[in-house]
Amino acid sequence: MKLRHWLARLARIALTLALAWVLARAWFQSAASERLWTWINWQFDAGARPGLASDIETVLVLAVSLAVSVCAVLLLRGLCRRRIRQQRRT
Repeated sequence: MKLRHWLARLARIALTLALAWVLARAWFQSAASERLWTWINWQFDAGARPGLASDIETVLVLAVSLAVSVCAVLLLRGLCRRRIRQQRRT
């Protein structure tokens, strides 16, 4: 594969991870994060294991933010490819 292809792939991965980090950080700073943590904490042993609730929330938020960022990057990639094709036709 060409170097250009690898650089484009690395750029997509970097964009995906950066977007996932921003989404996760925004979530953890929101009030909804505290409500979710409280709800998860209450579901497990009536609040006896708060560390487990934190771990579950962290894994859940990271998985969701990564999925959302991957979808966003794929959509952007498709839009960019479509625009390039239209420019080549004209």
